[in-house]
Amino acid sequence: APGDDFALRMRSQAYRMLDQYDRSLRDIDALIAGQPADPKLKLMRVSVLEQAGRHDEAETDMDALALAQREDGSILLNQAALKLERGKAQEASDILDRALPLMSANSQSVLMLRAKASLALNRIDQAAADFATIRADGAAADELNNLCWTAATAGVLLDQALKDCDAALALKPDTPSLLDSRGRVLLQRGELDAALAAYDEALSKAPELPASLYGRGLVRIAKGQVEEGEADKAAA
Repeated sequence: APGDDFALRMRSQAYRMLDQYDRSLRDIDALIAGQPADPKLKLMRVSVLEQAGRHDEAETDMDALALAQREDGSILLNQAALKLERGKAQEASDILDRALPLMSANSQSVLMLRAKASLALNRIDQAAADFATIRADGAAADELNNLCWTAATAGVLLDQALKDCDAALALKPDTPSLLDSRGRVLLQRGELDAALAAYDEALSKAPELPASLYGRGLVRIAKGQVEEGEADKAAA
């Protein structure tokens, strides 16, 4: 009955929050038995298996679901994300090539993940091409920040990454997360004073932002301010 399904969903979620994964999975399996064609339930099962640390089972379930739903771009996107987390960047890239024509309404998500796979494969030009397509499609501040952060953490395309951060900040000035990304780019570029200023500005607006505390710690250590830097890192 619909009421029973709702109760099972809620109980499964409660068990999950309590780290009682076997019980959560039993409820999900009961739901799947009643609705075997519902891919969302099977995705939920994969997610719980992942959280439980049962990664091989999660990947097996995800592969089976993607095979059954091979024309569903969102399922393929989830499969590619899991593959990339496993370090299987080539598999992820191949899956995303298939997902892209199925996801015209959400192509930026596919392109971003494919760019990350390309970076993992050291295909910098391919990543840059996907970044450029996202930009050309009219990226909002959050998408521009994602471009900036992804390039910064990979240590590549740093000139363009800084432009993306600045463009994001032009759309959403004084946003701590955007200032944090800008600090990371500047740190990667070796511009320590400018990086420190960006992190200080982020922390002036969000004093407990862990990423900025940690990033400022790295900058301070690089500047020889080891004690202050270690204190920032410890506070992150």
